[in-house]
Amino acid sequence: MVLADGCFDPLHVGHIGYLEAASKLGNLFVHIASDEAIRAKGREPFQSRTERRHMVASLKFVYGTCDYPSLVDAIRQFTPNALVKGRDWLGKLPHDVVVACREVGTVIVYTDTQERTSTQRLNTEKAKIEQLAEKFIRDTDREMFKHGTGPTVRLDLDPKFYRGDPGDENDNAKVTFTRYVGLRKFREETQ
Repeated sequence: MVLADGCFDPLHVGHIGYLEAASKLGNLFVHIASDEAIRAKGREPFQSRTERRHMVASLKFVYGTCDYPSLVDAIRQFTPNALVKGRDWLGKLPHDVVVACREVGTVIVYTDTQERTSTQRLNTEKAKIEQLAEKFIRDTDREMFKHGTGPTVRLDLDPKFYRGDPGDENDNAKVTFTRYVGLRKFREETQ
């Protein structure tokens, strides 16, 4: 029996390569890290542990999944022949994981399949979105100063004034448009 471990948040092609490589060593069980483990990395989970576990379990080469409180608990419960981790964990495994493997006779195997971690992938996407937002704000500010207009156009439909279908003689809809130009406010009402 082989044990793999990870957050899988979100599950991506690097994870699939890692898990598929691990499955070649024996029946693969996968420990799904807790939401708290993801928060310890400094971010909120993208998907819940239950969702992540369901997705990993659906892979044809995964024999089963587990969600023990920690990887150490999973190692002690399953006593696997091998614990498989990605190459990015070489020299970084927590001491208690190494000790637990030694205690139950589990060999630690590192795969070389994953190019980037989920955190690296998410940080790259976050940086792209932040750059786009900054560009949008700069371009919007430039246009506002160029034309002397403010950023707000508001349309209020007050439902308490609306009765009947539009165009009915009983149509008493009140619509208010508010537009800011420079420091002056213009208000137009229709009834």
